[in-house]
Amino acid sequence: MAGMIVPKYWAEGRARDRRGGRQITVRRWGWSDASPEDALRHGDARAADALQRILAGETLRRREFRVSYNGADGVPIREEIVSRHGETLVTRNLYGALCLNTPDVLFADIDFPDTDPPGRSPKIEAGAEAAARGRVVKFMSTHPSWRTRIYRTPAGLRVLVLHQLFDPSSASVAEFFQALGSDPLYVRMCTRQFCFRARVSPKPWRIGIGRHFRPAIWPVNAERKAARDQWVTVYDKAAAGHASCRYLETLGTGAEDPAADEVRRIHDDLSRALTPLPIA
Repeated sequence: MAGMIVPKYWAEGRARDRRGGRQITVRRWGWSDASPEDALRHGDARAADALQRILAGETLRRREFRVSYNGADGVPIREEIVSRHGETLVTRNLYGALCLNTPDVLFADIDFPDTDPPGRSPKIEAGAEAAARGRVVKFMSTHPSWRTRIYRTPAGLRVLVLHQLFDPSSASVAEFFQALGSDPLYVRMCTRQFCFRARVSPKPWRIGIGRHFRPAIWPVNAERKAARDQWVTVYDKAAAGHASCRYLETLGTGAEDPAADEVRRIHDDLSRALTPLPIA
C-alpha cells in the first residue's frame, strides 16, 4: 500500500470493543485499486490495529479526518482520478483544479512572497523572479550534470528535473528542495504521499469562478454529484482560455531521461505551458 499514489476506491472501516460497560468504536479509512470491498477490508484492518493501540494506552483519534491531500498523514491522496498515463495520474483537487501526480519525476515550485492574489509592481515582481531563478542557477552551478526546466507560475517559478528519476524520500531530493526554498508543506507531503505533484490547470478564483464553492473531497456524495458535475463543466470551459504556467528556459548539460521527458510532455500539454495564454 505504501507506494500507492491515488487509490480508486475508498471505504470507512471500523472496529469495536467493550470495556467496563463502555463500547469503544474506532473508524479508519481504507483504500484499494481493486474493489470497494477490498477498500473496506483494508479500513477494517487499519481500524482494528488502531483499536489495539488505543487499548494498549496510546492516544489516538477514534475517527480519522476525511482529508484530500494537504494534512493527510500516512493516507494516500484522496482525489478523483481524471486520467492515467502509466504511473502518472492526473487528479482533480479539493478546489477543482487538475494536478499531475508522479512517483519519480521531480517537480519543485518556488513561491514568491505575498503573490496570491498577485498585485505587486512589475519591478518588484521582476526582482522576486530574479531572486528565485538565482537559487536555481546557484544549485545548478554545483550540479552541472543535472538538467532542469524552469517555468513561470502566477505565484513564482516551477522547476522540473529531467536527467533522472528520483525517490521522493532521497537525500538528493531533500538537498534540492532546501536549496530552492520549496514550500515546507509540499516537501513534507512529497515524502508522505510518495510522489511529486504539480498543478496543471488554473485556480478557479483566478479565472472568475466562485472561490467559495468546493467540489468536495472524493468520492462526492450522491446528492452533490450533479452540482459538482455542473461546476466542473463551467470550470473546464473557463480554464481552456488560460495556462497554469509558462516555459522559460532549460539549464544544465545532463541528457533527458526518457521517462521524465514523457512526464514533461504530459505536463506541458495539460498546463498549456508552451502557449501564449495568460497564466492563472
